[in-house]
Amino acid sequence: MKQAAVAAVLFAAGFASAQSPAYGQCGGIGWTGPTSCVSGYTCTYSNDWYSQCVPGGSGGTTTKTTTKTTTTSTKTTTKTTTTSTKTTATSVATGADFCGQWDSKDTGTFILYNNLWGSGSATSGSQCTGLDYASGNTIRWHTTWSWQGGQYNVKSYADANLKFTPKKLSALSSVPTTLQFSYANTNGMVANVAYDLFTASASGSSTSEYEIMIWLGAYGGAGPISSSGTTIATPSIDGISWKLYKGPNGQMTVFSFVASNAPVTSWSGDLNNFIKYLTSSQGLPSSQYLNTVQVGTEPFVGTNAKLTVTNYSVAVN
Repeated sequence: MKQAAVAAVLFAAGFASAQSPAYGQCGGIGWTGPTSCVSGYTCTYSNDWYSQCVPGGSGGTTTKTTTKTTTTSTKTTTKTTTTSTKTTATSVATGADFCGQWDSKDTGTFILYNNLWGSGSATSGSQCTGLDYASGNTIRWHTTWSWQGGQYNVKSYADANLKFTPKKLSALSSVPTTLQFSYANTNGMVANVAYDLFTASASGSSTSEYEIMIWLGAYGGAGPISSSGTTIATPSIDGISWKLYKGPNGQMTVFSFVASNAPVTSWSGDLNNFIKYLTSSQGLPSSQYLNTVQVGTEPFVGTNAKLTVTNYSVAVN
């Protein structure tokens, strides 16, 4: 359901196994997966470790010549952006909010997405997202939205997606994170605030096998994917009691930890503690690779709701 889960949702459109889906990885050092994109998307350089399928072009394989040219152009743009910042030499210029369905902003460490993947289920609505600050592994951002209709459907997942080299779960030492946020105009709102992690048996694979969600916010009766509608466990991890749910999302198995005292608007912890719990107690194979780490909000319905992330940091060690 979300950004790297745009892959999960868009599987229904029928992607060829030899091509990366919309916003899927298509290149980078050590990448062994597909190097071409589905029609309408182009493999675009982000950094030496990561290239991604973004809107534009007609799909197909990106040649080495094209990749080299794109790399040079992107690096030049990044240098210009860094130089023009009005905050510090290492921070990223913020710019105006972006409102397009697949609009995004690359900070160098994160990609901030507007990601209106489920907007087609709404009878009306819109959403805009903006970067407030980014430097190193820290980002601050906001998103404002109104969605009506399709009350049981998620409309979007505005999120900050960490760029990192995929790592086998058994090799993880820590995934430290801090998240502080506030939500305004929550009356009548149904939404969550959640981390979303994806794993697969291959490094960088766009075909995820497990999804791990960690809900710090649950508003208006929003609930996670569940086969039974009931919790399968109530573990205590990093100072919080969690209600754990399990269910399918397409070909994936989804584990969802929901904070018992949600919303928890200020929290620091280690995401690897959730992974270690699942590998030791719930059958998650430790041979899987952690390919995606992101955090954001999934809106169902609401009017003029605004999520403000005042501090978010994360690293994969």
